[in-house]
Amino acid sequence: MKLLELEYGTCPTLLQLKKLRATLNKNIRIRKCNNGAYLNVNDAVKLLIHSDPSIIDNASDDVIRIKHNMDGTTIGASTNFLMSTISCVESGINKQSATNVILLGQFKFNKENRSEIERVIPDEFIDMMEKKLVCLKNLKLELDFISASILKDDCFDILQNVQKQLCHNIENV
Repeated sequence: MKLLELEYGTCPTLLQLKKLRATLNKNIRIRKCNNGAYLNVNDAVKLLIHSDPSIIDNASDDVIRIKHNMDGTTIGASTNFLMSTISCVESGINKQSATNVILLGQFKFNKENRSEIERVIPDEFIDMMEKKLVCLKNLKLELDFISASILKDDCFDILQNVQKQLCHNIENV
C-alpha cells in the first residue's frame, strides 16, 4: 500500500485495488495442474521487469539473465511443496533476496525423491523454459536461464581457488 501511495500520491481506494486485481488476473494467468499451479515464464519475467525497470537498462546485448531456483519445503508434519522462483541477475545483489523473487510455480508432492518430483512437475512447465524470448510492447529480450545451484557451485569453486591461493601465499612467506 505504501508503494502504491508513493507512486500515485494517494492511497488507492478498495475499488481501485479491485480493478487492479482484475486487470492483473486477466493479463497474468495462473496455470493449474494436478499437483499445483504455475505462471507462464514470460508473465513472470514481465513482473520482474515491472518491479525493477532498471533490468532493461542493465541488460547486455538485449539478454536478461534469469536465476531459476527450485527448493522443497515441508509445511506442517507431512505436506511437502516444491517451490520454483525466478529473479534477475541484472537487478543486482539487493534484488536477489526472498522478498524480491517472483514465485514461478508451486507443486505439492508426497515424498522427496527424483521420481516423485518428475511426476508432479508438468511437462508444460519444463517446456516453457525452452522459450527464450520475452516481448514487451516494442522491445524483444532474450532470456538466459541460470540455475541457482550452478551459481552456488561457481561460488564454491571460486572460494576454493581463493583458499588455495591464500594457503599458497602463506606457505611462501
